[in-house]
Amino acid sequence: MKAVEGSLGLTGSVQLKSLRRSNSMPISLMRRLGMMLRKVPVGTMRQALATVEEHDLPITLDQLEAHYLAGGDVERVVQAAVKAQERVGQVEVMRLLAADLAGEDLDAFVERGYVSEREERRRELRARADHDASAARELHSLIDEDLQEARRAADRVGEIDRLSDSQREQLLEGLTDYRSSLENELARLEAQWPGLSRSG
Repeated sequence: MKAVEGSLGLTGSVQLKSLRRSNSMPISLMRRLGMMLRKVPVGTMRQALATVEEHDLPITLDQLEAHYLAGGDVERVVQAAVKAQERVGQVEVMRLLAADLAGEDLDAFVERGYVSEREERRRELRARADHDASAARELHSLIDEDLQEARRAADRVGEIDRLSDSQREQLLEGLTDYRSSLENELARLEAQWPGLSRSG
């Protein structure tokens, strides 16, 4: 451990000693040390995890850390999860994490029953797409844009070198499922309206 303190320098050594004294943290010393090395704010994770445990939310520390490393707002997600539990009665963690990364207003997202503004518009268009070529074209365009963004998001996840293999796999798994659902919907539209084509 002394070698680790030396590699961290004076400031890191002081932080490490402080972590040793923080026995109330629901995070192990080695995990906290790993967070410091990955430049993950331990205090933020500690507060978020305390809220998770207080409200018995189905969110893991690994999900919180991966979300932070992917550029998400951990505190905003946890608060939205608390509100979802109170208002909706269930917490769909992966959808909250994805919505936060997409820049959604999480309060509005929860109020709409985990439906984004774009998904709300897609639902309106789906109701008309079977018999309205214009609605089908707009719906196809929206889904195609979302598919391209999902691909870019997967590329960004692949470039985050501070993610562990398990964290990367977790993020990519959610993106893969999302992309598959979009691709399936595009295929159904293209089968019904042969003139539709994708951007890439």
